[in-house]
Parts: sequence; structure tokens; C-alpha cells
Amino acid sequence: QAVSRLLSYKGDRHRQVAIVVANHQMAEKYVDINKIADNLYQNFLPGPITVISNSGTLVNSGTINIYNYGHITNYGTITNSGTISGGIDIDSTTGAITLAGDLVTTGAASSAAATASAGGAVTIDTTNSTIGLANITSSGGANTNAGAFNGGAAGAITITTGSNNIITLNASTLTAAGGASTGGTQGAGATINFDDPVSLATGGVTISTGATAGNITFDQTLDGAQTLALTSGTGNIIFTGIVGATP
Repeated sequence: QAVSRLLSYKGDRHRQVAIVVANHQMAEKYVDINKIADNLYQNFLPGPITVISNSGTLVNSGTINIYNYGHITNYGTITNSGTISGGIDIDSTTGAITLAGDLVTTGAASSAAATASAGGAVTIDTTNSTIGLANITSSGGANTNAGAFNGGAAGAITITTGSNNIITLNASTLTAAGGASTGGTQGAGATINFDDPVSLATGGVTISTGATAGNITFDQTLDGAQTLALTSGTGNIIFTGIVGATP
């Protein structure tokens, strides 16, 4: 709740926030530490250094709640760096997951003679409980080079409750679209997959993999008295279970 209030004061729900940690072991609870970051921790900290890392996997044995303004954002921020955005992986072993904030992962943009970077995958799963979602976006980086160089590919979005529990979409927008390109082709969209029954709860829902590849798959039933807009470009939209009133 404190982080949610801080982001509301900043007025930018996608702005990243610095955290202070006591040691290397504490940092590992919140972020992925690569070899460069590990070297900084081992040789220069404690000290006047800020280490920027991708967010790590959130694992919990109870309920996970992310409230309004409590967003998770991963950006490949440096143009032409070739940086693939970090993925977002939220796991709960026993409790429910309720996300009212946004999840965003975007690959680094490119103005060079190369394909822009890919967005990270988003995976949300429980062992045996419900999942409630707001907005999720995985997108490839844009390519502004005038040549025939493509935008980056999106990362897949996968939602599973583990045991046929309900996935609730609350006026949600879910997007897994490739990055735009000035002279080439838009990057490939990615699969958006719901492994368990889906309920449209509080408002209209939009799900898109963009204008290129990327399937949208509902592995079980889909129900709810709300509008649903689906766009899969050159991909497929797959309904495995009943659509509408469930038996």
C-alpha cells in the first residue's frame, strides 16, 4: 500500500521506484541479479551506487494483491541496446492473486540497422486458487530505421489457476503485440493463453495480439455479461470450451 501511495503522488503509474536493500540476499528477493550486478554488489556495495535490475519472480505461499497504482513495469530503456525486456512471473502456491494495477513489459527500441528488441513474457499462476486481472501489456520495441528492419516481438501472456478455478477479467485490456516499424514489418505478436475458465466481471474486455502473428486461446469456458473485443491479426482465436452461459 505504501508503494501504491508513492506512485499516486508521482502522478505516473508506470514510473519505476528505487528500493534500498540491506544486502545482496535481500536484493535477490525482488530482482534478477546478473553477473554485472553481482560484481557491483560484491565489490562496491555498500556505497553510493544504484544498481538497475529486472524485476524477479514473485512467489508467495498466501494471497497476492496488487492494488491500484501498484504497477509492475519492465522496460528495455536504452535505444539500440538490444535489451530484451525482463519477464514478469507471479506465482502463488496456496492463495489467490488479485491484480488491480498494470503489468507492462516492453523491449528496447531501435533506430539502427537491426531488429528491435523483444518484450518479456508474462506468466501468472496459482497452485489451486483464483486469479483476478486488470491490464497486461507485453510489446516489442519500436524500430524507427527507414530501412527494412522489423519491430521487436512481443512476449507470451499465460494465465493458469492450476485446478479449474476462475480467471476474472475486470474491464481488462490484455495486449501482446509486436513493436511498430518505420521501414520494415511490425514485430510478431505472441500467444495469450487462458488455461482455466474465464469470467468477464466488471466491464468490457479487450484482448489483442496485434496485426501480426499470435493466437488467443481459451482452454476452458468463457462467460460473463460484458463486451469482449478480440484481435489476433494473422493468428487464430481458439475456444475450447463453452462460450456464454456455462452449464
